[in-house]
Amino acid sequence: MKLVQQLAMAGVALAVTGAQALGATILVTNPANLGANASATIAPLGIDYSEVTQGTSVTLTDPSRSVAFTNDGTLLSRVDEGGTWGGNFMLNEALLWSGGFDPNFNLVDGGTLTLTFNAKVQGVGARIQRLDYGTFGVTIKAYNGTTLLGSFLASGLESTGDQDGSAPFVGIRDTAARITSVTFSVSDGSFAINGPLVNTTPGGGGGNGVPEPFTVSLVGLGLAGVAARRYRSRRAL
Repeated sequence: MKLVQQLAMAGVALAVTGAQALGATILVTNPANLGANASATIAPLGIDYSEVTQGTSVTLTDPSRSVAFTNDGTLLSRVDEGGTWGGNFMLNEALLWSGGFDPNFNLVDGGTLTLTFNAKVQGVGARIQRLDYGTFGVTIKAYNGTTLLGSFLASGLESTGDQDGSAPFVGIRDTAARITSVTFSVSDGSFAINGPLVNTTPGGGGGNGVPEPFTVSLVGLGLAGVAARRYRSRRAL
């Protein structure tokens, strides 16, 4: 307890509390670790091999949330696994492709796919596959407005044509639930994602901006220490 009091009197407690308030952003490659309680489906965006208008949104299974899709390429396409898309999602699964074909049937590669939510969420993730088979990497970033919360590279992922649901899962979670948008991009070329999973739970747990009881006690001790020093100084006068 003496050590705690000394640290508090030295002002360490306030620094600890500040760190607690920042939250933590985490890469998620196992969907079970996302804590998802909602999802979005790609099917409402159209039929197989149809162009999707930039900024089109769909409502999640949590009706208080919606997500809009945009990319920095010129095309977004709605495709089906086993139809236009031949990859390693589940057969007939509805997908969003960050690319497509122009009117002359020339392949147009997409760039960065952005998912923008109408309200803050804690985590977002989806299964993803690059158009070209082989090993690839995915960069995922989370934002609060224009502020970057976290950026991660998931590398060594595999793209195949097995149609068995083995497309790798890539997600990001912010324990303070500050995410308003998430971006996906791959190391080369265009890619597709399936319906994203979303954790809409408000921030909770360690590092979520709510000081733990021990931290609150440190703050209290720190203020008490300052008052005690002032009282002793006055007595000395």
